[in-house]
Formats: sequence, structure tokens, C-alpha cells
Amino acid sequence: MTAFFLVISLFLNIIALFAIVILFLRQNKLVETEKKIEKMNREIEDSVAGFLVQMKEENEHFINKLKADHAASPNESIEKQKAVNQLSEDLKQQDHIPLKTSGGKLPAAAAAKVYKQNTILSNQKNEESLADKAWLLKEKGLSEGEIAKALNKGKTEISLLLKFHQKTQE
Repeated sequence: MTAFFLVISLFLNIIALFAIVILFLRQNKLVETEKKIEKMNREIEDSVAGFLVQMKEENEHFINKLKADHAASPNESIEKQKAVNQLSEDLKQQDHIPLKTSGGKLPAAAAAKVYKQNTILSNQKNEESLADKAWLLKEKGLSEGEIAKALNKGKTEISLLLKFHQKTQE
């Protein structure tokens, strides 16, 4: 009988050791996975931080360019603003679209029409707009980054221009 209990005890000890080895291996895998996740989180944070710095620089460049353009030709800006105001009044009368909602925001359809009219007005002055140039380059198969370099603008600015110009085309 003692031999039977000895065999059972030995069998249980082997099972216990096997279970300990399996738990140890799983714990090591979990630690390795946690280290990988921490590394990926640091890389993502670095990427996002770099992207935010790039966006900030592009926005500052864009604002400085707008200020320079405004300072260079204030009469033209005033003319464009008057033309946009006139077009918005015309659209309001023609289409009966409320240009300002209760929240004070311009509806997307009205904004697109005003933008389209402004683009037409600019084209009538024999000026090819930045959006048209970007759109033509996009149709030629260039990427947004290549278009940004060609037009000396930021990627974000070109991306927004193309998206807005695409919506006005529809």
C-alpha cells in the first residue's frame, strides 16, 4: 500500500512541477509583451509629438504667409471680402438659404456655393487659384506631399484644400 501512495505522490509532484514550469513561461511571455507595448507606446508618443510640431510649424508658416499677403495687398483683400459679401447676399436672395444659423455658423452648402463663386470670381481675374493648381496636380497623379512641395505649402493645407475643392466639385 505504501508503494501505491509513493507512486501517487511522485505523480502529483511531477504534475506540480510541470504546472510551475508552464506558469513561469507564461509569466515571461506576459513580461515580454508588456515591454513591447511600452516600447510601442513611446514610439507612438514620439510620432504624435513630431506630427504636432510639424503641424504647428506649418500653421505658423501659413499664418505668416496670410499676414504677408494681407499686408502686401490690403485693397485686393477688401475687394474680395466685398465680393464674397455680395455673393452671399445674392445666394441668400436666390436660393433662400439662411447664411447664418442660430449658432452663427455657415451651412456647408452655402459655404461651398460662396467658395465656388469666389473661385469663379478669382478665375475671371485671370488668376489660377491655389486649389485649382493643387487639383490639377492631383489629377496628374502626384501625392499630397509632392503637391505641397511643388506649391511650397504644407501637407495639411494641401490636404484640406483638396478635400474642400472635391466637395465643391460634387
